[in-house]
Amino acid sequence: MGAPPGANGSTSGRRLPMSEHVISLLEQMLEEQKRQTSLLQQIAAQSQSLIEVMAEEEEGCNEAQLLTYLSGSPIQRGY
Repeated sequence: MGAPPGANGSTSGRRLPMSEHVISLLEQMLEEQKRQTSLLQQIAAQSQSLIEVMAEEEEGCNEAQLLTYLSGSPIQRGY
């Protein structure tokens, strides 16, 4: 059964053969997408781990204990 008209660039509904070059490019694109997906999954897992560690550290952190900014300069309490 042929592809519906327009599904593969054909207006008659006949299947057009793909050149080996096009097939090779599509395979390369698929491999790159798989590689990118894997990297994104790694980033997501590492981000989740970082968030969990930060949440655990924050549990023991009391705002009253914070005496300096990240730069090291003292916090001026104006109350």
